[in-house]
Amino acid sequence: MGYGNDSDGGRDGSEFLEEKSCLMRGIGERERDNDRLKSGPWTEHIESVKGNVEVYQEVLKEHKRRLKSCRLEMVAIVPASSSASSSKPESCVVGVSDAQARPADADVEVDCLRDGRRAAHDK
Repeated sequence: MGYGNDSDGGRDGSEFLEEKSCLMRGIGERERDNDRLKSGPWTEHIESVKGNVEVYQEVLKEHKRRLKSCRLEMVAIVPASSSASSSKPESCVVGVSDAQARPADADVEVDCLRDGRRAAHDK
């Protein structure tokens, strides 16, 4: 009778399994999208606007929208010290593949998607 936590955990667990199932179905698509995004005009565009914080944030939003269908998690690192007046933001993007989250280090400049993907697969 007193197993209220189990029913809550069941709901949380089923949501997790549903999410994992969706991720597993999308692996093939994700691999193709990753390969396409690793090198190409869109990645170069992201690199080219890094100097402008406001534009960079807008580009990241659009990049997240493009990646949403392949379920690749994007982590934007924006230290509290960064401001729109700084010449180069300390922001970077870390691509986390196969739903395997890894801690992002704000002190390390990560080359968009390429290094994030390589680091995730080198483990």
